[in-house]
Amino acid sequence: MSEIPWVGLTALAVMFLIPLLPDWVFEGRRTTTHWPRRHICGVCGAPWTEGHDCEPDVDLPAARPLRGELRRIDARSLTLKE
Repeated sequence: MSEIPWVGLTALAVMFLIPLLPDWVFEGRRTTTHWPRRHICGVCGAPWTEGHDCEPDVDLPAARPLRGELRRIDARSLTLKE
């Protein structure tokens, strides 16, 4: 006599019973925790207040232009270093 696959039969029964369950079974929590974002100045990093003005002596990184150079190189000239 062979064993009855109870797990498989249970899964098959649950597959047909799930649509018959009420909707409140599948709903999540009714309350949501809200974590407020920190409001800071994007330039100087100071806490944001109404009418915020950055200090004039703050060294702004955006004041200095960024310089860069792009060059195309030949992929055959590259060698792997071991």
